[in-house]
Amino acid sequence: MRLTLGAKIKKLTISMLIILITVFPLAAHAVVNNTTPIDQYLKKIEEDISKGENIKKINEEIKRLMEIKDSSSIFYLPEINYITGEKFENVPPSSIDKIREKIIKIDIGVSTATVGIVILSIFTLIYASDRLFSSEAKRNIAVFIGTILIICGLIFQNIPFYLIFAAIAGLGLRFKEKIPFSIAMIFLLLLHTWGVGAEKGYFNYISNPKNLLYVKLNRDNYAPPFLIGKAPANMVKIASIANKQALLHKVDTKKLKDLAEEVRDRKIKAILYNNLGCVAFQKGNLKRAINLFKKAEGFYPMVKTYYNLFLTYSSLLQPQEAEAYSKKLEEANFSFNKTIPLIANISDIGFPKPDFSIPIYSLIAIVVGTLLGLTAMNVKKTAALISINPFFSYLPGYRLYYANRYSALFLLLGAIMALEIIIGSMLCSMNL
Repeated sequence: MRLTLGAKIKKLTISMLIILITVFPLAAHAVVNNTTPIDQYLKKIEEDISKGENIKKINEEIKRLMEIKDSSSIFYLPEINYITGEKFENVPPSSIDKIREKIIKIDIGVSTATVGIVILSIFTLIYASDRLFSSEAKRNIAVFIGTILIICGLIFQNIPFYLIFAAIAGLGLRFKEKIPFSIAMIFLLLLHTWGVGAEKGYFNYISNPKNLLYVKLNRDNYAPPFLIGKAPANMVKIASIANKQALLHKVDTKKLKDLAEEVRDRKIKAILYNNLGCVAFQKGNLKRAINLFKKAEGFYPMVKTYYNLFLTYSSLLQPQEAEAYSKKLEEANFSFNKTIPLIANISDIGFPKPDFSIPIYSLIAIVVGTLLGLTAMNVKKTAALISINPFFSYLPGYRLYYANRYSALFLLLGAIMALEIIIGSMLCSMNL
């Protein structure tokens, strides 16, 4: 487990580990083989809770379960918190939790960009109508039609959104003094497309059960069977075997060895030999465990194998060899206070990442919309603007736009967008 998810855990030094092994040899060399598998024990506790069994009995069962968990290679057992409604296990946030936080922040950014786009669009629309039409009635009709289009863009989003607002930005490009405002609009539209694309990529990632499997394995080092079934077809069997081994089900060592020799994929071989090394370690055959861990490292280096080699060399009181792997663990930012080897699984040989695609159609819509706005201004000759339209003169910020007071308007726009960020953040924190 890479400890970038939450607070750093105090590193386990070689000297501390040797003391643990010397004083508590059983903790380092064996897992109780006749214990009930963790998932079955967890199910029993859930059944006892549903039956309304005595609280004292349930608490004793939970205590025993946590002891079993601590003597396994399971990192965290969040299900016990869900079942009991209490915080027995201090579970750090997963990468999915962090992605959800990113989605919220990006969504606030997208809504903030939308506020800026809409304000500048309304100002551009009013100004362009005043330059295109001399009749006040026609001006107001043009503004009304433009407002309807803005509302449609906000409702339908996607291509209509970018097409309509880019067209309004194009209108502003025809007026030399308004070019900075139109450029700001186009910049905000590009930020908007990036934000929407990032949201989509992250949302698709957390909605994919296969990714949830990898995240669960990475944080807790096990997963429920229904998630294991979401693994890639060629890895379901391997993931299931490793998962059962992590949950302390009995291991058929011969079948595990035969499978390791049969498979051709070097990464899968690394998982299987690492896990065979764990069996050897638990039986007290440390030299054989070293050979198996080294074999796993040769097929594909995994941080868990580094940890297992560090642990085994420490158990054999070979500090120089252990120190070499301690440095590798430090480079990988990995540490965990376990005195037994760690079972590897498919999350250790590859981890899916969010897929972000370039929003081609949205970018095309921005380009086409801008060209449409420029073309529309060529159809009718603009008139010299004599005075500000009195109907919109009291619209907050429009006088700054009309008078080309760039700094003042951008400061006002920045303040409004900052307020949107603050309000959005407060609302999201309340919902969380």
